[in-house]
Amino acid sequence: MAERRTSRSKACPDYERNLVLYYYGDCADAEREKIISHLEVCNLCRDFLADLRLLLPLTVKTDEPGEEFWQSYSRDLRVKLA
Repeated sequence: MAERRTSRSKACPDYERNLVLYYYGDCADAEREKIISHLEVCNLCRDFLADLRLLLPLTVKTDEPGEEFWQSYSRDLRVKLA
């Protein structure tokens, strides 16, 4: 079973902001190459990037109400309209 980290990784201060841009693909080519080279030698930044890959997708997940919500909503709306 895969081990789940419970603590947040820290990146090198000079790279933290750029790692976020790198994750989103929003950094210039030269900066991207610099980050790739740095990631080859820096465990802190590799762990930080791994955390970004786990956590950032969770911030954009939509919260779709289930069928029970819509049935209740429909029932409540009909009561209010009556």
